[in-house]
Amino acid sequence: MKNTIIISLLCLSLVACNKTPEEKVTESEKTAEDIIQLSEEQMKTTEFYTTEIQSQSIEATIKLNGKVAASPSDVVSVTSALGGYVKKINVLPGANFSKGQVLAVLEDNQFIQLQQDYLTTQVQLKAAELNYERQRELNQSKAVSDKIYQQAEAEFKTLKVNQRALEQKLRLIHIDPKTVNTENIRSTIQIYAPFSGTVNEILVNTGKYVSPSETLFELVNPSGLLLSIKAFEKDLSTLKIGQELSFTTNDNPTLNSKARIISIGKTINEDGSADVLAKPLGNSNLIVGMYVNAEIEVANKQAQVLPEESVVMFENKWYAFEQLPNRTFKMQEIKTGTKHNTFVEVLNSEILQGKTLVSKGAYTLLMGLKNKAEE
Repeated sequence: MKNTIIISLLCLSLVACNKTPEEKVTESEKTAEDIIQLSEEQMKTTEFYTTEIQSQSIEATIKLNGKVAASPSDVVSVTSALGGYVKKINVLPGANFSKGQVLAVLEDNQFIQLQQDYLTTQVQLKAAELNYERQRELNQSKAVSDKIYQQAEAEFKTLKVNQRALEQKLRLIHIDPKTVNTENIRSTIQIYAPFSGTVNEILVNTGKYVSPSETLFELVNPSGLLLSIKAFEKDLSTLKIGQELSFTTNDNPTLNSKARIISIGKTINEDGSADVLAKPLGNSNLIVGMYVNAEIEVANKQAQVLPEESVVMFENKWYAFEQLPNRTFKMQEIKTGTKHNTFVEVLNSEILQGKTLVSKGAYTLLMGLKNKAEE
């Protein structure tokens, strides 16, 4: 709808002058801070037009923010199979490491005892094996009883089980059983990195005793880093799994990188947002907790819009003017969204449905209303 009305730019603040009784607004309208009534003299020199809220398909860029996070399967807690005292730590928080790198060295008497038990069992097993073979031959010729043969067999098999168990215990603390001999029994073991990545947190210090259940390091696999982005409810319908986005970090705001959406949360948080996860594409310089700013291009977004000239700002808030009868106009606070070409998306458009709104001339009304308020 398009109407032409004449407004005087010179006297907008003189709302109450020269009014006839039928031109006057009610007392509540007079005192309302968001209502302005124009006199006939004020409507003679300047044109302005009216419009209505309308639906339009727009191309939009949605701006989001969030942090770098890691998937639970790619955050690894490093422990030791056996307890011990921390003798040395070879990495720092935030440092990169390579697979197989020594992260720390532990020392304890039980490492010595385990190697001793293994070597002792080896010696006993050899003797038991020889005795078992001898008793089996004697039993076959009936030179010894079945009971003596069975005892020799049981001893041999028991020691063999013990040897296998001790071998596995040695492997758990990264000692190769084949290398253990009487000449190289050691009191220390090394903790190795299971993959290449970044040290997220170090939970021990030199000299501390750590138990088998205690975490020494928290490591992050860079291949599992994700962007955890907050998307507000109004934008969720425009997001799709597999959709690409571009993002920058506060550390390097000029470097644009790409990511792909892999998950969209189904729960709305208290702040009206939902969690969206995106997988970075080819970016290896991210750190857990780093802030990111993301942009998603959304084509053909259906929105309720007004012409840009209908939307005015005052004290960091956006407003539109509704035309009422008797040369009266009411200022309505609105929430704006995407701007596209010469239109502005109105997020709370329901309050403007079916109303006649000022397009050209809205800023003039704002100035008149604020001048009136100052008087």
